[in-house]
Amino acid sequence: MLPGLVVVALLALAAEWLDRWTGILGTASWCILLGASLSLWPKSMNVFRPGSKWAEKYFLQAAIALMGLQISLGQIREMWLPALLFFAVALCLMLLTSVPLPKAFDGVDRKTRWLLAAGESVCGSAAIAALSGPMRAASKDAAASILVVNLLSTLGLILIPVLLSSLDSSSMDSAWWTGGYLQSAGHALAAGFSMGEESGLWATAFKMERILLLVPLLWMSRMAFSNERIQNKRPNVLPAFIWIFLAVLFLNHFWPVPEPWKASFHFADQKLIHMALCAIGLNIDLRSLFRSVPPLLGFGLLLTAVHLILLFFGRLIWTVY
Repeated sequence: MLPGLVVVALLALAAEWLDRWTGILGTASWCILLGASLSLWPKSMNVFRPGSKWAEKYFLQAAIALMGLQISLGQIREMWLPALLFFAVALCLMLLTSVPLPKAFDGVDRKTRWLLAAGESVCGSAAIAALSGPMRAASKDAAASILVVNLLSTLGLILIPVLLSSLDSSSMDSAWWTGGYLQSAGHALAAGFSMGEESGLWATAFKMERILLLVPLLWMSRMAFSNERIQNKRPNVLPAFIWIFLAVLFLNHFWPVPEPWKASFHFADQKLIHMALCAIGLNIDLRSLFRSVPPLLGFGLLLTAVHLILLFFGRLIWTVY
């Protein structure tokens, strides 16, 4: 497996460098594209496939488990339970939006629509990658969903702070639209803190609440696709890495990890996700990937519109009551 593990690590480093150098697409998208580009040489894939398949599965599971360190149950309990309830309702509505539209989006199957709705609602590429394995989604569909959700998140990162600044929005409004909408955690935090320290802290809390919904999201996904014998013929049982995620979450609440350690774990978490995404890219065909993106982009724009409308009414209700 060593050649495959080495190549996904090198591709992840290259993707991070390209993201810093270009400032477009985001590291996750670069990971997918670099991996898919290498897959155009089929002979090389015989060497890389064992390690890349292993990295795609286990690096991602380890990264999701470590995400439990990012969430503070104390903050959620004290101040943001109403917001958590809203995000949960919004998630369900977004998933329902993905179900009844086969005629309008003939090029996008039900699983792919579900993946994109999950990424839009919760935590972008991490949610899509986490669900794609248990749902047995095709690698090219997961990769196309990741590209689309990162493109939309990048557009939001550029446009939302500009619009909020022009409207002279409050810190809470800024946090609501950045932490509540942007799919990538990095984008949500960057946009939030660009609007001020208070806005950044609230945006972080809102984004962490959305990440917390990954647990019920995975359970709902397994229920929705249970007739397709998802993973080991136990469709209603959460996989081990989600139990580890919950254990890490509660352990961190009662015995907080020191901040220097938490920063190190977060660094490792990001590296593992990037290598897993490179592995996903290695196992798809670049040509089929680009054929999958255009129809999915139209559906992604529809989901974005629904998401923004839900956030508007959620903020309105919060302000009134």
